[in-house]
Amino acid sequence: MEKILELSECEKLKDNKTIYNGDSIEMKNSSIIFSGHGNILILDNQVRLVNSKIHFKGDNCVVYLRSNPKNDYYLNIAVSNENCVYIGERNYFNGTLNVVVSEYQNVLIGDNSVFAFGIWMRTGDAHALYDIHTRKRINYGKSILVGDHVWLGQSAMVLKGTQFGSGAVLGGGSIISNKVVPSHTLFAGNPAKKLKEDVAHLNWGIHGWTREKIEIYDEMNDEVYVYEKPKKNCKSLKEIDRLLKGKMKAEEKVEIIQKYLVDEKDANRFFIGKENKRKGIFR
Repeated sequence: MEKILELSECEKLKDNKTIYNGDSIEMKNSSIIFSGHGNILILDNQVRLVNSKIHFKGDNCVVYLRSNPKNDYYLNIAVSNENCVYIGERNYFNGTLNVVVSEYQNVLIGDNSVFAFGIWMRTGDAHALYDIHTRKRINYGKSILVGDHVWLGQSAMVLKGTQFGSGAVLGGGSIISNKVVPSHTLFAGNPAKKLKEDVAHLNWGIHGWTREKIEIYDEMNDEVYVYEKPKKNCKSLKEIDRLLKGKMKAEEKVEIIQKYLVDEKDANRFFIGKENKRKGIFR
């Protein structure tokens, strides 16, 4: 096992690798633990880990944290074997985001999202579950995919197979599993279900708003948070997830992340359309 409590200790790693994309990277009351081999941790410039723990429990995993100049990362991440956790730029964490990744699945998160406190993400169950008649397993793991500018409410539990299109919202206390939340759609409840379509949100909190500010923001005029179908042939998060699963080595996974997540700049890249009920697909 290799344990890192200070960034300077990363130079001593033998079986794993940490890559810094800049100098303004900090760790405060945080730890990085490598229990396996061939893992890669990538930290962009202006990444600050606060009260965080990242545990590589197995082999050939990638954790890639993009730049977050205005906000700290509060993370509790556990990855097993050949998993990827990617978190994009400018995300806000109001408390610790707990992420447990297993069964060769991934958690991919875009840019500019808001995560309230007490959120859990799990790509698999703790134990295998079987049908007693067929003796076949019925609860295999699935990846969790989160687009850009998504709002996940307090104490939400996001379980395997869940996908959020850019601009989606999940209400506080919700439990959601194996569902697709289209862009600009509000889901909430236990189990979570669709409550409203065609919604958009602002990232900053409203608790301190004065009467004047409430009046000013009675109407949203800025369309930067409105997403639509990409104009060019972008890879969806589902397609990127499939490509990552086709690679065993961490170095190969990093190449896919760099090409399709880091370098892709289309603002609508992770748009998910509304469900076409007749065909059961999303357009």
